[in-house]
Amino acid sequence: MCGDGWGICFKQYRCAFGNEDGDGFNALQETLSSADAFIWVTPVYWGQASEAVKNFIDRLRRCQGSKYYNWGDTSGLSILQSKPSILTAVAGGGGGGIANTFQEMERAITFMGGGIWPRAASGFFDYIAVNPWNQEYKREALCAAVRALVKRLEK
Repeated sequence: MCGDGWGICFKQYRCAFGNEDGDGFNALQETLSSADAFIWVTPVYWGQASEAVKNFIDRLRRCQGSKYYNWGDTSGLSILQSKPSILTAVAGGGGGGIANTFQEMERAITFMGGGIWPRAASGFFDYIAVNPWNQEYKREALCAAVRALVKRLEK
């Protein structure tokens, strides 16, 4: 779809299909650049993040991963670099697949610079695993994690 497989995301860090005439991905990327932290939430489908979340992360990874690895370009940092993340995976049934989903998300976010050291200032702040029998107290845990993250960012 993008020529040799990279398209403009490799050097321009934006998606050829994400402009105002497309799906708005580039505007969303710009909005996300001002975030101090990220909270990633996905349902677990067959042991993976949902298709919508995977699609978003794949597109973001192609733009921001190229920037993070700085293939000879010094135009700026990945929008995830040096910013903490909270990962949340919500599974149905027996709750299986959560660990794999976290691993998949962590790998992509790390590739974009969101899991770099020092972990005291960035990286993965928390992992919230939700399943049918723990969802009530895990909602409270997610709220507590967000409050703790905001408190840390205020320092």
